[in-house]
Amino acid sequence: MSDDTDVFVLLVHFYNALNKTSELLMVPTSPERNVTNIGATVRKHGDIVQHVLALHTLTGCDTVSSIYGIGKVKAAKVLQKDHVPSPLGDIQTDMETLVTGATKFITACYGSK
Repeated sequence: MSDDTDVFVLLVHFYNALNKTSELLMVPTSPERNVTNIGATVRKHGDIVQHVLALHTLTGCDTVSSIYGIGKVKAAKVLQKDHVPSPLGDIQTDMETLVTGATKFITACYGSK
């Protein structure tokens, strides 16, 4: 049971990364919120789900501040338009490539080139 976005992102990431197929539900702690089917979410957003950790990190999470005026929905829409974020989390990526990729993604979020 959780209402936390970070928990949702981790569930989606690992469900996809581990190729799970069993039913996995994220049950809210508040009765006003809806139950989220993690498997259905991964299947519906399969084209961007591999980038969910990078998107979440770049747009703000519990340990990183957010970007002014750019939320999760806006960033997801940019991601769906083939503006793939840098390979955050890939320990083989050098810092220059990481910064360049993140900068291009954030610039695309603001609608600039």
